[in-house]
Formats: sequence, structure tokens, C-alpha cells
Amino acid sequence: MSDNAKKVDRRKNKPLYPPPEAVLPFILDRTRYGRIAKHFGCSRRVIKNRAKQLRERGYEFVSWRREPEIDGIKRCVRCRLEKPVAEYYRKSDKRSSSWCKQCVRLGRKMRVYGLTEEEINHLPISEMCPLCEQRYSESLIPVIDHDHETGKVRGIICFLCNHALGRISDNSATATRMAQYLREHGR
Repeated sequence: MSDNAKKVDRRKNKPLYPPPEAVLPFILDRTRYGRIAKHFGCSRRVIKNRAKQLRERGYEFVSWRREPEIDGIKRCVRCRLEKPVAEYYRKSDKRSSSWCKQCVRLGRKMRVYGLTEEEINHLPISEMCPLCEQRYSESLIPVIDHDHETGKVRGIICFLCNHALGRISDNSATATRMAQYLREHGR
């Protein structure tokens, strides 16, 4: 039997390709066709054909194809909002990414901090940093602070205070010595 021959179930003499209904949950979850094909042990072409059959049956879903840029406007694949091309990161091959900058940042926060989108959006944020008591502005932006050992989110502080905590390795004894040093030297 050649490598190009179709795989068939010997008992029923039918192809082992997945039926469209088996592929539907993966497609609705926006899994890439290559990953679905690997899961079912078939080619991407088979999965594309199953997606086409599902569309013909009336199912509507978002494909992973890149959204075209029209007059400097592009639709984000994740949030489905139309935004100017400037709102997308540029890749090394000069094309813009398929997710807008806001979705890329949100996705990174979800991955790094292990939070859902809803938890990130409901983090309590004040008008000023609780450590340095300066108002947030374009030059002093708020960031999520977390414990590097446990991964637990502690709160939102300015990026300068977050950087300072990182430089002293979140060590309270070092912070106390630094405060003592500043008191001794007139600050």
C-alpha cells in the first residue's frame, strides 16, 4: 500500500476522517486547522473541507485567516474590532500581527499572571500609586505587581515602584535598610 492511499477502516471500508460534527467544537473554539488535523491524524485539507461543509450547513464561525488591511483599517482576530493599522504590532516580515496591541497585552497578562480577562478588568485601581503616592499619568503608568515566588497578584502600582521592588528582590529587610539609609542622609 502506498503512502498516498487513503486510510480506511478495514471492517467497514470507510475513511477514518472525522465527520464535520466532530470537528465543530474545535473550530468554534478557534483552534487552528493544523492542530485539529494533528488531533484527528489527518491533513489540514480535510479539516478545511469539514469547515466548508459546516458553513454550507449554516454554521457561522471565525476562521484563523488574516484579516486584510483596507485603507489602513484592520479587524482584530481576537476582539473583532476594526482599528487603525498603527494599533497593531509589526512582525519581522513587515506584516502586522493579527491581534491588536491591546489584545496582545491582555493575552500576555492572562498568561503571565494566570488571571482571566474578567479578573484583570476588575482589579482595583486608584488614581495614584499606593507606594510613592504620585498620580498616574502618561509617563507614570500603572502595572500589575505580583510575587515572583508564589505568582500571586498583589495589586496595581506604578512601574517605577514595581521596578524598585524587583531590584531589591521583594526583600522587606533590604527595603527597611534603604529607608534607614535615606533617613540618616537627610531625606
